Amino acid sequence: MEALDDIEALLLLLILLRHGVTENARIQCEFTENAKRQQSARQREREQRTRDSQKRIEEARRNTLEKERKLRQAMQDYEVEDKCLAAKKRCLKDFCTAAEALLVPEQIRFPNQEKFAEMSAYYENRWGIPHCVGAIDGSHIPIIAPQEYHCDYFNRKGWHSIILQGVVDGRGLFWNVFAGMPGSLHDARVLRLSTLWELATRGNHFPAQTRNIGGVSMGYYLLGDSAYPLQNWLLKPFQDTGRLTAEQQTFNRKFSRGRVVVENAFGRLKGRWRCLLKRNDSDLPLVKSMV
Repeated sequence: MEALDDIEALLLLLILLRHGVTENARIQCEFTENAKRQQSARQREREQRTRDSQKRIEEARRNTLEKERKLRQAMQDYEVEDKCLAAKKRCLKDFCTAAEALLVPEQIRFPNQEKFAEMSAYYENRWGIPHCVGAIDGSHIPIIAPQEYHCDYFNRKGWHSIILQGVVDGRGLFWNVFAGMPGSLHDARVLRLSTLWELATRGNHFPAQTRNIGGVSMGYYLLGDSAYPLQNWLLKPFQDTGRLTAEQQTFNRKFSRGRVVVENAFGRLKGRWRCLLKRNDSDLPLVKSMV
């Protein structure tokens, strides 16, 4: 009986051992399978990262090549544009040179004695100002800051410019111009640097024809604003100190109506040639010639 019990116990032990070996084998198999799957997943992940890295490298290479292509194209376009700009500047310079030599002497003529008499009569009939032959003023033409002495061209309005001084008749037609002085100069200084001042102060500019006005023998003269110096050939309004007489106030009103013709002339000039309103980026000598 005891032997039978030992056999049963042995059998039970064998069954348990067999079950344990089988379970261990199963666990070992599952572990191996899991390890293989994890290894395969890591392999796939590494391959995916490699593909992504290669894709990014290829995309970066394409972007670099595209940027290089655009840069080369931009440089080629710039070279073409630069050549075109240089050609345009040469054409513009040639045109301005021809205009200065041929058109300016024809269109902006110094009046003869008959023309002075005609201009004087027009001023007197239009505004009641006797023996006046024109009005003078200056206008600023915007430019890019020059490389040399750029501070001299910085005007009181806060930008760089050259000054165009003009003299017009009663109809607003220019008959004397002087251009190119730095924008920082005062109107009176520009006038003193012009040929108009030199000729007029020597008495060689206006015909020697006088007229008695209010008991004073007057020759031909111009109208200028208060910035200009008072000369026998250049009148300016009375300075308004608040104590002007009625006659002085009347004179200033007529004076203002007669002088505003030059401001209107500059307005029409810049309205017709809009480039005079915008900053000119050309070289300074060319800008002076253009103006």
